[in-house]
Amino acid sequence: MTIVGADTSLTPDCGRTSASRQTFVTGKAAQLAGEALRADILRLSNGSPTATLEFRDRSIVVRDDGAVRTISLAEMPENGLGYVVMAEKTFNPDTTSLGENGQGSPYAVYAFGAQIAEVEVDLEWGCVKVVGFAAAHDIGRKVNPTLLEGQIEGAIAQGIGQALFEDFVPGKGTIRNFVSGRAD
Repeated sequence: MTIVGADTSLTPDCGRTSASRQTFVTGKAAQLAGEALRADILRLSNGSPTATLEFRDRSIVVRDDGAVRTISLAEMPENGLGYVVMAEKTFNPDTTSLGENGQGSPYAVYAFGAQIAEVEVDLEWGCVKVVGFAAAHDIGRKVNPTLLEGQIEGAIAQGIGQALFEDFVPGKGTIRNFVSGRAD
């Protein structure tokens, strides 16, 4: 078994790799490829969907309702890429642009969370100090806990930065309408 990593000369374009989108898109493509590969192996062995597979010594052992079959990979012809069995799948979730009323599904996955900061404000000088912070996120299944923690910490830093260092005056600037995302 060969797993091809993120090499743009070998793997197809997968779109943006922002937030959890890539885990969802790549993970689903890997799941679909695994299911397709399993189905091909079961076809080769006349195995049923409940059969178990074991990979060893350049062969696949298929155990199916008491019967045991061995597929010798070394004896099978290779395809043009050097594989005897392979599966390649893609996954591109449905999205729709936001409509006139700001409705649609423009993104493959959404994160749900809430964050709150406790701040001290020096009313004389206008200085703000963050003294406490809490974040709650509905994350689903953690695939990479360290990366997840970094994403949440990054969101906190972006939120603090936006609140303390960015100036948005409604009705001024290039984006005036939050619903349409355009200047009216």
